Amino acid sequence: MSGEAVIVIDVQGCFLPGGALACVNAARNTEFGSYKALPVSIGKFINKINPEHLFLTKDFHPEGHTSFLTEAEKAQGMMTFPEAAGKGEYAKGMNVGRYQGREHGSPRSWGKEEDRYTQKLWPPHCVQGSPDADIAPELLETLTEENREKAVTILKGDDPTIDSYSVVADALGNPTAHDEQGKIFLSILNESQIKKVYIAGIARDVCVYWSALDLLNYWIIPEFKKGNVIKLVFMYDLTRPVFAGNFPYTDINPEAIVDDVKALVQKMGLGPEVVDQVFEMRMGGYAAVGGRRKSRRNGRKGGRKSRSRRGRGRVCRKNHTHSRSCW
Repeated sequence: MSGEAVIVIDVQGCFLPGGALACVNAARNTEFGSYKALPVSIGKFINKINPEHLFLTKDFHPEGHTSFLTEAEKAQGMMTFPEAAGKGEYAKGMNVGRYQGREHGSPRSWGKEEDRYTQKLWPPHCVQGSPDADIAPELLETLTEENREKAVTILKGDDPTIDSYSVVADALGNPTAHDEQGKIFLSILNESQIKKVYIAGIARDVCVYWSALDLLNYWIIPEFKKGNVIKLVFMYDLTRPVFAGNFPYTDINPEAIVDDVKALVQKMGLGPEVVDQVFEMRMGGYAAVGGRRKSRRNGRKGGRKSRSRRGRGRVCRKNHTHSRSCW
């Protein structure tokens, strides 16, 4: 449809079952809502809406990337996220100090100040030239030929000296993600006629979350101030969190994301009435593959209660209570 776009974040072999940094709960691998089904579900959703623009992002690290935990750092007691899971603390491998002396880009206004620029260490992953860095073939095979042809690959994290969770800006807020010809993604967005953009992919609480907030921060809200209204639709059920073992290590629930969007809108000098114009949290992304759709506007429930409110489960690092849908 004219004016619509889909951004698929990092649906790569690395983050899927069997990958170097698989964000997967083994107990749910074959279930309808599993990581195994995710690439096909996203592909079917794309085919259903047939967007004018399609962007597939890739974490694309060179060997020895600054985000990789080294053997020396392991010897010092630093931990990766999965290794830290269940120990009651965050990973100790935070990149504090690695970027000292580097220039910050335009202000990143969302979230806690200490979280906006600090990114953490991980095992080597999505290394350039490895199968782990490739877009999941199940996603590409599901797309229609028309959608495969319109897909534009966006690379991030390919500077060896700085990380980038977001598809808009790197760890210091500099717009760096780019297409394979080197054109900056933010420039592509600013030059487009996009009016609605859907976001899906991996990982919900890291790269998808950072990308969504940065899209609002660096593109959608500045454009709104110019009179150009663009809406970001967060396809919650077409995202997956970071997993470690049999439970999510850092998941974030829909309410927390909406709250962060509301706070961002306010920090950027706009009133609460703007939120519904620029952002929508959508549950029920599985509608494209036959699942039951549940609509949710920002803070207002529609239809049945969200699964995130059913049952009581573990409390994760984002201080929300997990439901069975998280496990």
